[in-house]
Amino acid sequence: MKRAKARQKKKSAARRPPDRVKPIPAGYHTVTAYLTVRDVDSAAERAADAASKVLKAPEEDDVPPREMARRAHVAMANMPGAAS
Repeated sequence: MKRAKARQKKKSAARRPPDRVKPIPAGYHTVTAYLTVRDVDSAAERAADAASKVLKAPEEDDVPPREMARRAHVAMANMPGAAS
């Protein structure tokens, strides 16, 4: 009888999904930063004049999700400090 219970416990433990890692550790909070600029064109121009890299969103209205994901991947890969 003990063997049957032990086998049953092993089977149920094997079927249980692994514990998931929490995306935000306990005790930490998320932060979302927002930047509001009154004259965005002027700010972008000043940034470009200061030799900063200015990335603008595409002006197309209908960009398929696959193309948007590709563009995001390329933009993130080209950011300073990005892992190669």
